[in-house]
Amino acid sequence: MIDLGNLQELTEDDAPLMQTLLDEFLNTTEEDLRSLDQAVKKKMHQEIASLAHRIKGSSMIVGASQLIQLTNELEEAGKRAENDKFESLLSGIKECYSGVSEAIRKL
Repeated sequence: MIDLGNLQELTEDDAPLMQTLLDEFLNTTEEDLRSLDQAVKKKMHQEIASLAHRIKGSSMIVGASQLIQLTNELEEAGKRAENDKFESLLSGIKECYSGVSEAIRKL
């Protein structure tokens, strides 16, 4: 679900710093997901692409590969205004994030 190799390298295995960054990932991603939910409901294409890109970037730091893939797909769908894909991708992102956040909280 997650691969902390990038984070360990970035922080030089500094456990307190890693924990701070993981906590920040959880907080910002939860906030971004709430905003993304509203953007999808309103079919705000640019906002969807922007938020998906932001979540994708932070997911790279914690090595959440499935979340990276799904947010990339939603980002591209937002750029192309593919309204029919928004709901299903958002649902997948929420489900995936749930697993990622659970894995992080168990560390």
